[in-house]
Amino acid sequence: MLVPVNNSPFPSQGTDRSVIVKRLNEIYGPAVVNWNVSIDKAIEVLNINEADFIVEGTALLSKYTSDMNRVIRTYKRDRVTDDNTLYLFFMTLSNLGSSRKGFMPLAGNYGFIFNFEAQDLELLAHELAHGAFNLRHTFSDKSVYYFPVNQTANLMDYAGGTELWKYQWDLIHNPESILFAWGQDEEEGVFRRSSKYWITVNGQRAILLNLDKMKEIQDTWDTLSKDTEILSGKGYASPHRIRIGVIAGEGEDSYTISSEEVRENGKSSPISQVFFSIDKKKEIQLSPRDEYFGELYYAKSVVGYEGDILLKTHSIELVEVKPNIAFKSGDGYDYILKIGGADGELTKLITSYESIELLPVFLKSSEYTQGVNANDIEDLFERNTYCNYLIDTIKVNNELTDERVLIPIETDWTKYDIESEGLTFEVISNKSGNKATIQSNTSPFVTVIRDNKNEDMGYYIEDYYTTATVEFGSKVIGFDDMKTITLEDQNQFDYMVPIVHSRNASEIRLTLVSKDIGKRGEHDKDGYYYYIDGKKVKIGNTFTITPKYGTTVDIIDENGIKKGAIEFKKHTSEVLRPVLNIIYLGDDLPDGMTQNKILNNLNSYYEVMGIEWIPGKVEKVAVENYYKHDRFYEDRIFGAMSSSMKANEYYMIVVAPGDNKLGDFAKGVPAFTYEIGSNVFFHRYDYSEKRETLQTVPHELAHCNGLDEFAYDFGLTTIEKTKRETLNSFPGQWNNSNAMGYFVIGNNPPKMDFFSTQISTIRQTVKARINSTNQ
Repeated sequence: MLVPVNNSPFPSQGTDRSVIVKRLNEIYGPAVVNWNVSIDKAIEVLNINEADFIVEGTALLSKYTSDMNRVIRTYKRDRVTDDNTLYLFFMTLSNLGSSRKGFMPLAGNYGFIFNFEAQDLELLAHELAHGAFNLRHTFSDKSVYYFPVNQTANLMDYAGGTELWKYQWDLIHNPESILFAWGQDEEEGVFRRSSKYWITVNGQRAILLNLDKMKEIQDTWDTLSKDTEILSGKGYASPHRIRIGVIAGEGEDSYTISSEEVRENGKSSPISQVFFSIDKKKEIQLSPRDEYFGELYYAKSVVGYEGDILLKTHSIELVEVKPNIAFKSGDGYDYILKIGGADGELTKLITSYESIELLPVFLKSSEYTQGVNANDIEDLFERNTYCNYLIDTIKVNNELTDERVLIPIETDWTKYDIESEGLTFEVISNKSGNKATIQSNTSPFVTVIRDNKNEDMGYYIEDYYTTATVEFGSKVIGFDDMKTITLEDQNQFDYMVPIVHSRNASEIRLTLVSKDIGKRGEHDKDGYYYYIDGKKVKIGNTFTITPKYGTTVDIIDENGIKKGAIEFKKHTSEVLRPVLNIIYLGDDLPDGMTQNKILNNLNSYYEVMGIEWIPGKVEKVAVENYYKHDRFYEDRIFGAMSSSMKANEYYMIVVAPGDNKLGDFAKGVPAFTYEIGSNVFFHRYDYSEKRETLQTVPHELAHCNGLDEFAYDFGLTTIEKTKRETLNSFPGQWNNSNAMGYFVIGNNPPKMDFFSTQISTIRQTVKARINSTNQ
């Protein structure tokens, strides 16, 4: 049965089964095997971990991984399965690389094919040989005949061949060769399904001999029994090893090693075919004087010999260990091992995470004093499989847990939340205990902003979080060009990377703050430190950095955990040069206002996005009766200017001194645009070099080029919810550094920055106006 999983394109209902049947029968024809092939509809298995399906190297795994079992369970739950049918699941993996494209354990009913292609029909035959007929690789040291890998044309090699040899025909037609696996569950083997088999130490169940281990014992015996010299009494070394952990320093003179079969009814007895000496002893005494080594024998009859033949399949090694605790946080690969101190107290661990994963581990005596070599990490965690029985209980925050009281203790990591008072985790063996104390010093995720003292020109700082945390709008918009990266804490979330825009700035001044605007003051007091491009920066402080244009620089906390980033974007687009004309309705311009000052200030805002405002004319226009009935009659002003107005230029109209008392100017409005997208704006009769005044002309010209007020454009509010005349009291309009916000006196940043979407809109509008037809 061929079964596609999730998005696998093969097989589909349109797949020609006859092609598959024909090729399988061609390959298996010499062994007189004919195949029937069916195709089932796809199954869906959510949240698959692709790494759990990667089969590396040439070794043949003997069991399914956890996610493979999830696929099998999903299929068996949704479909009716047949014990006499083999099932192949087809999956698409995004990063298979050089890994094996198929997997099927010996005598398994279920196999997996990855990233199937038309030329992979021989792969199906290869994997089915493992599952249906228990055929091993020709390069396996357990194969009847051994050949180096890729040296034969055999189906069970990796050289692409399809041959089957005489001994393989015999295995295919020998029912014993498949251990009667069909009709049994995955965990079954040749032994009683309802029983469990153990190696015991001093009567305590220590090592569970699961199906794989019992099968290894029998397979080893089968291989040894084919050697006539061994059967005649020739000496040999045990080909395999069973390790058992014992607590170092217990002072035991010896340990009694035996076996136990525990049946479903609870009754137990020694395993009938397992012995610990050539004279069939059912137990053995091991002591330090014996270097902790013993032997396991398996007994079975051989045709032509009288009685059972006892063959040594495994050596037994006792390993002295001490319980300890491993810590894991972050991406799951940085294991933090704390070595035990006096009286079982482990070194206190300070982590920046609010949760942590813990796992009991077992260290050799030398590792307590010398530490654990990184190359030995895999061996360290593998020890849990033969040492976990030593743990009696585990206490978390001084309370017994129910998670690990069963034997054997699982080797999976367990996740715990770290409360404000910390977390204690204690591993208790029969003779001693080890306790760890974990404290959380969780540094906040951070961003960068322009603070209220930073009036530097030559760059923009675009920060999402100061805008997004304003809770007045239903949806924050306008950040589509901002990168997102995934940062991992106890939860994953998409972090919006702040952008520093510049054209040629060689040094940038930024302030490091918490991304949580509501907790910035609190976090500043906590005094967290971070590393940014090698520089140590305290949260809440301003720092300088040399921009690395085209890159994203990580922000790392003191625990080495990524808590933010900064993107440096260089603007290299062509320089646009619009014309600004200054028209005044009074006798002269206000004191201090000159064309040069207006343009120099204006270009300091716009040069980053590649816009250079150039001077037009400066002239007086006489207009009569342009203010009436409490409003300006702009059409009369435009009428007086019409002979000289051009559609491809911009106009700043400075009203007469007395007009400051009229209309919106009387309410303190410094300027207003005729309408968004027009090329005209009005400026009150006033001039100052204070920052709040210098912002006015850049702000109004942005209106002329398509931008509305910041709070409206970024979805923080709407004109229906917050009228323009009351917008100056809306926090989202003034608690940022954007040039389209309003300046409010107090602890607020100057309005000097444009964001990505604004830059794009302004440049497009300016370019279109420059290219429009003159009038």
